[in-house]
Amino acid sequence: MNAALSKVGIAPYQWAGAGPDAFDCSGLVMWAYAHAGISLPHSSYADESEGSYVSASDIQIGDIVVLEDGAHVGLYAGNGMLLNAPEYGYTVSIMPITDFGGVVAVRRV
Repeated sequence: MNAALSKVGIAPYQWAGAGPDAFDCSGLVMWAYAHAGISLPHSSYADESEGSYVSASDIQIGDIVVLEDGAHVGLYAGNGMLLNAPEYGYTVSIMPITDFGGVVAVRRV
């Protein structure tokens, strides 16, 4: 989480970006977890099956949240918020999960 938090408001969204200066959604998650020694794919759809299932009632900061039919991914930041690289024109941000279309999966690695 600390690695991803260090990019909030600084690193812009870039399609296929995997850091350290620009990111797409799955690139940010992959980069952040790599700082913890964990290898993840550069794909929001693949992140749907990484690690283990987490119920909404057990979600913890740093869990992977896959949204929008698998097309978007971010890290749970607590209090219903998502740390993510949202889209062109934005930097890495912390936003309400409700700003996105439906949670598909929450995973813990």
